[in-house]
Amino acid sequence: MEKSKYFIILSIVLLLIGCAFAQTLPNDYSISTKENLLAKKINTPQPGEYLTIVKPERPAKTFFLMSRFIQKAPIIDGRVDNAIWQKTPSVTVLDYASQRPITIQSVHTKNKIFLLVRYPDAAPSVTHESLTWDYNEGIYKQANDREDVCIIKWSMVGNNINLSLQNPVPHKADIWFWKAKRTNPVGYADDKSQLLSDTPVPQSNPVKSPNNTTYYLQRQGDSGTPAYDEQFVFEYRGDVIDKFHPLQPTGSRADVRANGVWDNGFWTIEFERNLQTEHTDDVLFQIGKSYLLGISLYEITNAGIRPELSQPLYKAGDIYDHILLTIK
Repeated sequence: MEKSKYFIILSIVLLLIGCAFAQTLPNDYSISTKENLLAKKINTPQPGEYLTIVKPERPAKTFFLMSRFIQKAPIIDGRVDNAIWQKTPSVTVLDYASQRPITIQSVHTKNKIFLLVRYPDAAPSVTHESLTWDYNEGIYKQANDREDVCIIKWSMVGNNINLSLQNPVPHKADIWFWKAKRTNPVGYADDKSQLLSDTPVPQSNPVKSPNNTTYYLQRQGDSGTPAYDEQFVFEYRGDVIDKFHPLQPTGSRADVRANGVWDNGFWTIEFERNLQTEHTDDVLFQIGKSYLLGISLYEITNAGIRPELSQPLYKAGDIYDHILLTIK
């Protein structure tokens, strides 16, 4: 009899606890509620993100910029208030996908070139493809968060070329690929190359031009190792964990130092590289000459819009305006 009373009381207590707990849960609660709530936070566009490609209000242009000679190199700290930048001329170009204004400046010493890039961004995106724990399956799954990026694309085939995929002309380019999550923590940009060919090349993807002509886009990292590695996790370590961890880059992949700081609605990113490197996969600079470049705030792949990402335009980037930079 005493055992029966005990079990009855215990059952009532458990029932009351269950009812109280249920009242605190959202209406769409399931066995994977934690995952669902995290997914809603990570896997949806951030406030202020662009959901579609913005129609341009003016045609693309080519701007002319001078890289000013200086005796002492700036500190690569992602700050615009350095006196060097206050005295340096700038141009403002437009991003292809978002049509945001991008201001760029350049200085150089006898051995190095420096660029400062500044553009508006409502909020920083500093996570990338985070791993979220699926409580149903007991595994980690890749989330839809994407990091902020800034890509400087240098022509390696002269200055009379269009670097855009919208008006494609076969070309080869040197890519300085700054990534807010994967490269910024160690103070580098990912040094890569891009080849657009009218015939198939290894590890390339087909690209359709507006006139329906097929080109082939190859994107490769320079020789060496990047500034991050990818981890594979099979046991639970938390609801959300990083997929990428910082490393010291090596070889040609480590040619470009970069540091970006988000402050009060703006990213400011400083880049540094030797004028001359010993690597054939780099554009080589000489004082007194001019070099063609473009800038994109989204990865250049000619991919479509993906509304499920935190940044739907993440891989829909391209070059809009061109800049002819003269190293004085």
